[in-house]
Amino acid sequence: MRREIVLTVEADIDKIVCESGDRSDAYRRLSDELESERNRVVWEFKRRLREAMLDFRGALDHSLGVG
Repeated sequence: MRREIVLTVEADIDKIVCESGDRSDAYRRLSDELESERNRVVWEFKRRLREAMLDFRGALDHSLGVG
């Protein structure tokens, strides 16, 4: 059994450029945006991994004739 987990990271570069005063500010905003994305991706990965674990356990129980 195999479960693939695909996650996507996004950053709106045009928005960051429009809201930034200079290069340093743009890099700071990008860093903040990517940190937020990292937190979101970690949470999403953990959620999907829990789902996969339940699926694997269900498949194992089915194969063992349990349940």
